[in-house]
Amino acid sequence: MKGIEVRSKKIKGVITDKGSQIRCGIVVNAAGPYASIVGKMTGIDLPIDPIRKMAYVFDPKIKFDYDLPLVIDTDGLLYFRHESGKTILTGKSIPDEPPGFNFEWDRDYYMDVIWPQVSERVPSFDTARLIRGWAGHYAMNKVDGNAIIGHFGDIKGFYGAVGFSGHGLQQSPAIGKCMSELIQFGKYQTVDLSCFSFDRLKTGRLVFEEAMV
Repeated sequence: MKGIEVRSKKIKGVITDKGSQIRCGIVVNAAGPYASIVGKMTGIDLPIDPIRKMAYVFDPKIKFDYDLPLVIDTDGLLYFRHESGKTILTGKSIPDEPPGFNFEWDRDYYMDVIWPQVSERVPSFDTARLIRGWAGHYAMNKVDGNAIIGHFGDIKGFYGAVGFSGHGLQQSPAIGKCMSELIQFGKYQTVDLSCFSFDRLKTGRLVFEEAMV
């Protein structure tokens, strides 16, 4: 998508990257880490930054004979859990890393930071072999770390579900249902999500999220 057409504070359509126009009266911004870019197409500023998150998979020499649950080290915001074949998935954020669309994963960060920490928690991981890594992005709400859901600003027909700060996939089935209710009936019916409205950014009724890794 290249743009959103707004006239007289109403959604009129979207412009594709080929220059063609799709007429519509409703647009839902669910663009993840690109949410602020889509917001600017309507003149609305969204406090959403793309923040790189790297994940690593290693193969421990000593395998557990049970399914390891998701473990979060709250001291260092390190997490690890079982992946397929009894390998281990782990990761840890880089504090104060500038936002941006960086899709490179850093092997040295695993070797220098993550491996020593995870080995301290589980000594048998000291002999683990790194298999692979990758990088993706959180759509980080830099105001309170929680989702922004519902009608956006004073533009009729512009809705959104953005800024989940790492929880979007987990919450998406419920969010999709509630968003459809809001658009179709003008109000939530299953779960009232009004506390996550765009307006809270102006009123100061913030909903701080602390369970992020």
